Amino acid sequence: MRENCRKPFPDVFVRAPCLRNGGILKQLRGWFSNVTKSSKNFQEKNTVGKLTIGYGLILVVLGIAGYYGSGQVSKTALIPVALGIPAIICGVLAEAKENLRMHVMHVAVLIGIVGFGGGVPGLLKMFSGDMGAGPLARGSLAVISAVFVALCVKSFIDARRSRKAREASE
Repeated sequence: MRENCRKPFPDVFVRAPCLRNGGILKQLRGWFSNVTKSSKNFQEKNTVGKLTIGYGLILVVLGIAGYYGSGQVSKTALIPVALGIPAIICGVLAEAKENLRMHVMHVAVLIGIVGFGGGVPGLLKMFSGDMGAGPLARGSLAVISAVFVALCVKSFIDARRSRKAREASE
């Protein structure tokens, strides 16, 4: 049995130089600062693209940390990276091209749903008491993706309401 796969996941944050003292995580904090504001500010500032970029970066960090946390044994630990890179691309496109925003954000939500679906088995293993690196990483993927999808759905609802309000005032 591979013993490296059973190490607790948080040890990775101690060993990874880019994650010590909050390195990348401090940078991500600024991207999510507007998310907790009111829905009106959420739409006006168009933080949904930045939220998607941040989500993608978190997935990339999660995948790399999981890969190195498993002792570079399990290549499947890089699956969050495969979800994070397209999410980052969707976020960049949503920020750059306003006419594509709705379409790429629906693709980003689909990525979030896939991430949630892929992470649920790990979440269930965590609830049954298995706190190894794999279940913890997959459980984290499920929780992060669920929060992302919920924020995107809220954004879609707010966008529809503001569009209807604009049409009614014209």
